[in-house]
Amino acid sequence: MIKDDIVFPGDVLATAEEFMAGEGAYLDDGNICSSIAGIPHFDREEMMASVKALKHPALPEVDDIVHGMIDSVGPKMVKVDLLRIEGEERQLATRENGAIHISNMDSKPVSNPKMVYKAMELVRARVIQAGPSIQLSTAEHELGILKAYCRRCRNVLVIKGEGLWCPRCNIREERKIAENYGLEY
Repeated sequence: MIKDDIVFPGDVLATAEEFMAGEGAYLDDGNICSSIAGIPHFDREEMMASVKALKHPALPEVDDIVHGMIDSVGPKMVKVDLLRIEGEERQLATRENGAIHISNMDSKPVSNPKMVYKAMELVRARVIQAGPSIQLSTAEHELGILKAYCRRCRNVLVIKGEGLWCPRCNIREERKIAENYGLEY
């Protein structure tokens, strides 16, 4: 039986005569082996050898701030492909999608989501529901679009006054922008 503090995939934990394979472990030719990097745990009551992961994959939770790319904009909902959890070094565990309902887009009423959100733009949002589906909100002042593009030339828009402006086309566009628009990306 292994006595080290950390094990790696393929390390032998014990024999199948001593323990059964639990979470993070598997049976291989009479040996219980680690399937992940982590800390081994041996439950003598259940006779189970398992491995606790060093780092669990990141999953969005309620109140997390997430960054994502807008996939589509509908009449009542914006679909967002989540890219990362703010402040989290780990990648998301799986490809996650979230949705911003029209009632959660801004602190003031939004009549047409297509006026304040466009596909393929980066957004910063708060998770307000993590399951069964991920629901997001950009109603707070610091949340909203992080990077937007001109509808004509696809040039990056810059802040000018209270809105966004395209320096190439010289047109003004409206978005629900985050307070740190353009700083991170």
